[in-house]
Amino acid sequence: MKGHSGEVFATRFDPSGQFIASGSMDRTILLWRTYGACENYGILAGHKGAVLDLHWSRDSKNLFSASADMNLASWDLETGQRIRRHEGHEEVVNSMDISKRGVELLVSGSDDGYIGVRLGLQSHFTSASDCKLTSDRYGTPDKRQPLTSSQLTSRLRLSH
Repeated sequence: MKGHSGEVFATRFDPSGQFIASGSMDRTILLWRTYGACENYGILAGHKGAVLDLHWSRDSKNLFSASADMNLASWDLETGQRIRRHEGHEEVVNSMDISKRGVELLVSGSDDGYIGVRLGLQSHFTSASDCKLTSDRYGTPDKRQPLTSSQLTSRLRLSH
């Protein structure tokens, strides 16, 4: 499968295994069919830096990307459009992942020393009561406080 004009930094199968996404130094994400001729069926463009990590939504309708442009992005794979740019990091975003259950959250790691936590798609979250996340920072694990929607775009710095 050839298509990128620069080094490929990230590749991911969708949850069904039918499709592959690849992210590159050329700042694009290419979408591929896994079987048959393994044809390229889509190009997502919009990052201003290399695409360093990718993850599919659980339903394979969206893709999330991390970039050297200091942003994450949410992409609608039906239209091929970026539907949300997630800002907040001050350096290159090296890695990301999505939550496996509940509200679809993104977590990202950056050269700025922070871990970012944010909503993947706004439409999955309608009110603070829909989100049952808790935080240990307000007490012991048996007295966890619920997080509110305003706390879901957070920067955490881990130290040892």
